[in-house]
Amino acid sequence: MIHPTRVRWIGWGLAAIVAVGAFFRIYDLGLSAFRADEILLWGMAQRKVPPGDLLTRWFDVSGATGQMPMPAWIGQCFLWLLDWPITPFMVRLPYALVGVLTILAAYGGGRRLGGAHCGLFLAALVAVNSFHIAVSREAYFYAAALLGYFLCFWAMWAVYDEFVAKRLVGPTQLVLLGVALFFAGYSQITGLILCAALALLFLFAAWRNRGTERTWIKNMARMALVYGAVLGPLLFVSW
Repeated sequence: MIHPTRVRWIGWGLAAIVAVGAFFRIYDLGLSAFRADEILLWGMAQRKVPPGDLLTRWFDVSGATGQMPMPAWIGQCFLWLLDWPITPFMVRLPYALVGVLTILAAYGGGRRLGGAHCGLFLAALVAVNSFHIAVSREAYFYAAALLGYFLCFWAMWAVYDEFVAKRLVGPTQLVLLGVALFFAGYSQITGLILCAALALLFLFAAWRNRGTERTWIKNMARMALVYGAVLGPLLFVSW
């Protein structure tokens, strides 16, 4: 059991890292000019495209951009719920907040991999990483994709540990995996490659640690249900 004082220091350390990361991603967020790719989401915000249209008429409202609609949908939902004036700061803010959430996902994955100190180290690396800061300050698709990738990293270790221990994968791990697949698979088309690689890794881990019980079969059935529920709808959409 971790000593309460140590838990408190870890919490304060994580809070400080998140605060620094948030500062780099939000400070003067609305001052820089939009680059060419960002004009797409800026234009949608100016036109106040209903969030539902992004899912049902994506090619019509985006001009067949070749991107997945989920990050744009998050941005439009954010603007629609707040109903504040459309400014460069407001259009970029949801993606900056997604970037902050990525710091927490990095901590979760690092903690699963090597304990709390490893989690803090990985979170700090993401918080001050110039590339991640740059994509988090853009009204574009990359911030959500990177959140999905770090969530996949977290889910990979969470599920893998259950396979190694020959335990049934619990609801917490299944929800984490589902959220990871959602952000990775619906943010960028290349995220589907990561989702497929993750499925192969789970299959290998389940088979290697199968033992004499049928737990691994039940776990793979649960994995299949999560994958089907989250990624199955992609088979029925035009984009």
